[in-house]
Amino acid sequence: MRTSANLTDLSFDQIVVPRTNIDAHSHDSNDLQATGGRITVPDAHLLFAGHFERSGDNLILTGDGQKFVVSNYFKNANHSDLFSPDGASLSGKVVDALTGHNAYAQASPAPGNANPIGHVAKLTGSASVIRNGVSVELNIGDNVFKSDVLQSGPDSALGISFADGTAFSLSSNARMVLNEMVYDPGGSSNSTFLSLVQGTITFVAGQIAKSGNMRVDTPVATMGIRGTAVLVEIAADNGPTKFSVLTEPGNVTGSFVLYDKLSGAPLGSVSQAGQVTLVTPGGTGQPTLSQQLKTTQDLQSERDIVRQVFSIAFPTFNFDDTGHRKFGSVGSGTTPFPDSGFYPFPPGTLPGILTALGITTTAEAMKFADLIPIFPSTTVNTPPQITVTSASTFQSGGVGNVEDTQSSTPGNKTFSTADHVTINDPNVGVPPFFDVAIPYVPGTGKVVSAIGPASIPASFNLLNLVSIDPATGIVTYDPSTFRFLGANEKAVFIIAFDAKSGPDTVHETLQFTVKGLDDAPEFAFSNVSVSLSELAGHTGSSNPNTQTILIPFQDVDFSDSASGYAVSIVHASATGVTSGLPHDAAALDAALRSFLSVQSISKDVGSSNGVITEHFSAPDKTFDYLAAGETVDLVYTLNVTDAFGATGTETVTVKVTGTNDAPVLTADVGVHTIVKQADAGTSHAVQDVACGSLQFTDVDLTDTHQASVCLIADKVVCPDGVVPAATLLALQTAMTAHIAAGIANGVDDPDSTGSGSGTLKWDFAIPDHLLDFLRDGQTLTLTYDITVTDYHDGVPTGTSSKQPVTLVVTGTDDAPQILSATNPSAQTVETYHHETVIAPLTGTVTASDADIGDTLTASVTGDASVTFNGSTTLPCDADVASLVAASAVTFDSATTNGGASTLHWVYDPGTVNLDFLKCGDTLTIDYTAQVNDGHGNTGSQELTITLVGGHGTSVVAQGPDTFIFPQQTGSQSDTGFHAGNAPHYDVASLFPPSGPDLVHNWPADDHSANHQQAHDPVAQFNANDPMHHDASHAKNVAHLAANDYIIHPGFG
Repeated sequence: MRTSANLTDLSFDQIVVPRTNIDAHSHDSNDLQATGGRITVPDAHLLFAGHFERSGDNLILTGDGQKFVVSNYFKNANHSDLFSPDGASLSGKVVDALTGHNAYAQASPAPGNANPIGHVAKLTGSASVIRNGVSVELNIGDNVFKSDVLQSGPDSALGISFADGTAFSLSSNARMVLNEMVYDPGGSSNSTFLSLVQGTITFVAGQIAKSGNMRVDTPVATMGIRGTAVLVEIAADNGPTKFSVLTEPGNVTGSFVLYDKLSGAPLGSVSQAGQVTLVTPGGTGQPTLSQQLKTTQDLQSERDIVRQVFSIAFPTFNFDDTGHRKFGSVGSGTTPFPDSGFYPFPPGTLPGILTALGITTTAEAMKFADLIPIFPSTTVNTPPQITVTSASTFQSGGVGNVEDTQSSTPGNKTFSTADHVTINDPNVGVPPFFDVAIPYVPGTGKVVSAIGPASIPASFNLLNLVSIDPATGIVTYDPSTFRFLGANEKAVFIIAFDAKSGPDTVHETLQFTVKGLDDAPEFAFSNVSVSLSELAGHTGSSNPNTQTILIPFQDVDFSDSASGYAVSIVHASATGVTSGLPHDAAALDAALRSFLSVQSISKDVGSSNGVITEHFSAPDKTFDYLAAGETVDLVYTLNVTDAFGATGTETVTVKVTGTNDAPVLTADVGVHTIVKQADAGTSHAVQDVACGSLQFTDVDLTDTHQASVCLIADKVVCPDGVVPAATLLALQTAMTAHIAAGIANGVDDPDSTGSGSGTLKWDFAIPDHLLDFLRDGQTLTLTYDITVTDYHDGVPTGTSSKQPVTLVVTGTDDAPQILSATNPSAQTVETYHHETVIAPLTGTVTASDADIGDTLTASVTGDASVTFNGSTTLPCDADVASLVAASAVTFDSATTNGGASTLHWVYDPGTVNLDFLKCGDTLTIDYTAQVNDGHGNTGSQELTITLVGGHGTSVVAQGPDTFIFPQQTGSQSDTGFHAGNAPHYDVASLFPPSGPDLVHNWPADDHSANHQQAHDPVAQFNANDPMHHDASHAKNVAHLAANDYIIHPGFG
């Protein structure tokens, strides 16, 4: 009994007829010699699979984007052979055919006088013929001619039947050149020469191989054929070429001889059907031969190959033909068998014939009923015993007639009902009845019932999963369609059929059972991805950032339900921007696992579809570190396990996209104080400075930052003063701030990049002289806004943080400076009897003080120094104590404005004794002045008062008196006079005021005075003497004695 595996794809039309094995004789070695020089094509694939084209005298090979040109190849009559680097070759004549260069080639369609040498017998897919350089599509029935190049397309097969009965089968992408064929059925000089270029080619030799010379050329060797079935696999561009003979119907195996292409020397004979001969080209030397055994798969495949090629050689040899007739040749081809019938087997019993044909089933055997001899029925026919055997040998164990297990791999499996029937009939094959045992009677098989588990839904048609071919009894099913069966479940089918032996028929049933397995859940997608964004404007928030994740899955086991599944996280990881996640692997794993949980699992009994609902929830602050647009992928590997332990694995990716988080600048603590430098001058190099720093944070770890400063105008406060415009202007830019780039590992003032915390540093500097306006102790309060601004990838994000920084500048005293002074003009004074009143004299002192608002005062450093007529020696009777006293000088005060201030001073010594000061004498009084802004005296400035002596004034006793009036030229001050004071004088008599002096016209008024009338005018006179003195002046007199006369000279 044979197993059903041996019967797979067995069809009657694949039975082939064996041919006589005829030894090949040696061929004409001259035909194998190169006719020109040796040319090597570097790419073997291009040589054997490329497109050949003639361009002028040049040969061009193209294919797969390559091009190879042989210049002047066709220039000479004899064309060189082309070699691969390994030594495989195409002859010049083959190259001629591939390019259509043959002089006798025919263009399609062939001329009417050309004789075909064969025709297309079978064609699957596409094929073409190159005829005189023109490619023509082939169809079944088309003729082929000498010098044609036959080519089969991809996934195609081409069968050619030649005039002498030779049949060739070309697999996909094969190429063959029909070099020559001379065939006369009655002649003795028949010959065939064919060239196989590439591909797998099988052929059965015809009449020429028996009576003439048949040679088949390949790139590595030439075959000499005497009649056999041959398989050639040409791989000259990718390894050795394989040669083997095939087992023909009747278990006949032929042989052929391999010859060296160049020398014609025999290389070896191929005659063992179980071996493959490998021919490897030897470069410039002789090729090498090696053998290897065919595998079981090779032998099984060859059976189909033999049937294929024999069906080309003998078209009427059809396994599917159930008619009772003889087999013979049809069409233009010939058969090696007589026309009287097809009896290829030696005499013997039918079993021997069937065995020779490889026929093992009754259904096939019945087709050969006309071959069974008729014997007299002289023996009693014993009824057969027909039973259904246990499990088939190709199945693995189990209970029942036939048992199999579900599979996850799609694909049909079959078994023959007949293989599970045992017929015990002593008359089978035994004379005189020669009963034929037919385990399965064609047309009787039927699947009558199917039973499965209760979880199968009502709409599911279990009966459709198993079918039987009524004609053959072959049961077909796909084990993968039973995956709905769970663990410990099964589906049972009852198959009814008839078996027969001789005339006896029995009705039988066969039970076919498919056992289920626990199938793991499978997922529709290799990765389920969801996306969410960091909550905007929620920096530091513990609010959950959530997402619901639906994971569809399939579990083909109908009986599995939601309650039986368990979901577990087997691995969690993060990719992308992960700098803000825990760096410790264990901590990261724990954190990621805490974010994902199973919300629900749904799957109904009877359904294969389910959904797992996962819930993702993480505190939003977990992702604060992500800058705007940055992403992190949280990747989870989930195991979903059913109740029986079968596990499916799914990947879930949660992509979180960051939003921008604003930086946070900490508040400045306290007030920064600056004490202005005192008396530092006006140089810009001298500056008043302060500095400080502020900390800031930004949870976006890849953000960078910049700092800026702005003076708050309405928070510039000077409580009792006004800030100069120049100072205000300088204060706008006096403070700067910066953030140094870098990581917080030892770098001063680092940005928060990478750590989340940064430092902002500010500096304040202003030239000291711009603060000179501040008085000692006066304050100037400044408030600046410092801002840190967020940047990502060099682009501002639009968010920032601002904090005020306050500075208090305290003023110090700047000493005033005396710039100049003005003195009164020289003053002419009159002397009067030891008591002279000097009218107050005034001047100014100009001083500067940078401090605005100080009260500026002045004083003299002490008593003045004095000179008399340029000499420090005074007359002996001079008393100047009152004249030089410090108290004689007084000053007013001024409030400073930061620039020059003027103080007025007055010299007023009161009543003094200037009797020593004669007319024309000069008395110079020098004081040293100083100023004071309330913080001490400073400066030194000389003040000068100049007194010039003038006319004197005499008081005489009552009654007439004489006096001397000195000659004068004019003076603006009164000068006392006495007798003998001047070298020239007049003597006059004082007349009573009753009448004028007729000579001098001096009116005199006798007037009584007393002490109470001091300073009253007591006398008045007008004088106009020959010395041109005249006076008309009222004299204020003090300390007059009663009944005294006063004489007051006036002059001009």
